[in-house]
Amino acid sequence: MEVQTRARHLEYCVAFAEAARSQFGGAPLEASLARIDLERENILAAHAFVGSTAEHSESGLRLVTALNRYWVNRGLLGLGYQVIREALSRIDATRRDLARCGGLFNAGQLCCFMGRYADARRYLEEALEITRELGDKAKIASVLQPLGMAAVGLGDLNQARAYAAEGVALAKDLGRRRELAAALTALAQLHRIEHDVDQAEPLYRHALSISRDLEDHESAAIGLLNLAMVSIEREKSLQAREMLDEALSIEKNIGSRQVGQSALDVTAGLCALHGCWEDAARFFGAAEAQAERAGLRRDAVDDAFLGRMMTRAHSALDPSVFDARSADGRALGYDDALRLAREWVSGCTKIP
Repeated sequence: MEVQTRARHLEYCVAFAEAARSQFGGAPLEASLARIDLERENILAAHAFVGSTAEHSESGLRLVTALNRYWVNRGLLGLGYQVIREALSRIDATRRDLARCGGLFNAGQLCCFMGRYADARRYLEEALEITRELGDKAKIASVLQPLGMAAVGLGDLNQARAYAAEGVALAKDLGRRRELAAALTALAQLHRIEHDVDQAEPLYRHALSISRDLEDHESAAIGLLNLAMVSIEREKSLQAREMLDEALSIEKNIGSRQVGQSALDVTAGLCALHGCWEDAARFFGAAEAQAERAGLRRDAVDDAFLGRMMTRAHSALDPSVFDARSADGRALGYDDALRLAREWVSGCTKIP
């Protein structure tokens, strides 16, 4: 009787998670994430049940792969990766179907966000092989974006460029706007790492426009932050402030740790552009601490941007002062750090 009850509980959790995933890309995101917060322990209990029985492995994989965006949004990458790896281990490794492909994709995407690019490439290359065998062009387009991110992280820009170009072409051909926005962003990132912001900016703007049309607030906030970094690199402070301010407002509404952490990075960069060196060091420290807590590492392109801006701050400050202010930032809680970021951006003055 207990096994039957837990099996029914598992199926309820699968249905719940998949219904929640269907809302991740649009306006109900924040409400959907809040519901998952309330059900998270139930979901983990259902996942544990799958590990105690020889049955239900496919339902267990469906359960955890439905929640990949949740793990990232809430800064729970380590937990998400753990449960996806466990779910994949319960599935026959010789299977070549979309269910296993989804698990491989999610594991690879999380590895990208954690900076584990070699692991990401291993998962994603297998996922790409399966999607090509199945002839599922929409899934191919989805896999190409994080695979390109992994290639950039490993320094293989030529391969990343090939993935991005194929992703853009496929998404356009299929009329898949969400995949097109991701592919355009990937291509823009490549231009930016090569210091070609003139090519990157219109691609970011196109991706942002798509995200706004789809009411995908989280992706729109990330697009705004990308454009804010371009503006900082062009030393266009007012444009950067406006975009950063809007991204911070979105973060406040949806509670995305991915957006919030990136916003701290961009705030540090904008502080450096203004010559507010101690504030730059403080926000850099806050972002670093959050990255360590969440396991969410900035990608190679954003890391290069912030590195350049922090080099300015290092050069302007005595090393002991930079380290002290960075330590102050590390000591801040996540919410306090974002509150200070909003205050700095709205007033654009040094924080006492």
